[in-house]
Amino acid sequence: MSFYEDRTVKCPECGVEQIVQIWNSLNVSLNPHEKSKLFDGEINLFVCESCGHKAYIPVSFLYHDMDRKFCVQYFPSTSMKKAEFLTLFNADGSMKITENVEFPVPDYMKNVQVVFSMDELIRYVLFREMLVEYQLKTEDQEEKNGRKV
Repeated sequence: MSFYEDRTVKCPECGVEQIVQIWNSLNVSLNPHEKSKLFDGEINLFVCESCGHKAYIPVSFLYHDMDRKFCVQYFPSTSMKKAEFLTLFNADGSMKITENVEFPVPDYMKNVQVVFSMDELIRYVLFREMLVEYQLKTEDQEEKNGRKV
């Protein structure tokens, strides 16, 4: 599920307040039309209507692709300084999956890719898309050559 909410944000440059759409998660399998906002750098981007100042709003954001079976979790880098944040992870850097969820968690969601910049999140998504395209081309080529994968 994709989740966003409208919040009032104060411009750090001029102090004018405005309503901004803040995304916490984007499921591109359910909302494929919103994917372009991510690639265009519009997700959680604050653009002041008064002075034109631009800045990313530092909120956690989950990118979820159920069709390709992967997800990427962005956390603001300042999160690392908080002990509460660090308790979300195992010693190997993997996220702890709580046992208290009331629904089955797909295996791929147990291996969330964690990033600390939105640029890295976008690069990772592009990498995964290129990987899928490469795999499909390889499979097609092998079928044409008479070999099954």
